[in-house]
Amino acid sequence: MGTCLTVDQGNSTVGLVLWDLAEDGDEAHVAARPSSLDEVPGSPDRVLLSSVADPARRAALVAELEARWGAAPVPDHGLVLAIRHPETCGLDRLFAARAAAVLRPDGAVVVDCGTALTVDLVRDGTFEGGAIAPGPALLVRALAEGGAQLHA
Repeated sequence: MGTCLTVDQGNSTVGLVLWDLAEDGDEAHVAARPSSLDEVPGSPDRVLLSSVADPARRAALVAELEARWGAAPVPDHGLVLAIRHPETCGLDRLFAARAAAVLRPDGAVVVDCGTALTVDLVRDGTFEGGAIAPGPALLVRALAEGGAQLHA
């Protein structure tokens, strides 16, 4: 049994979850949801990172994680990618699709709304791709800037 800190660095926020891991490794339970690295209780046995931030912000976070707890690898998403340019797909989308694939192996549509709004299809362990559009804050700014009578 141990703990694992998952770090999800998006374009506008960083999400942290500390997990208690079962002995067999098949189950995990949320132990804490710290709002900053300084609030992480104890020293996690493992740190996993997912980042879609720009390279400088990602590098700064990796350096901070490594200074505190050692390596912070990016885990394998475990999906077959049926998309033309897999290198352009954000890890946030792939990890959300992986969670959906575990919960619904026969298929699921995954909708996520943050900086961007994404809608993706995962079926039989295969990420089929989807669409990406501006999230609410970006959409409000774009409409306010582009519409004469539309205000933020």
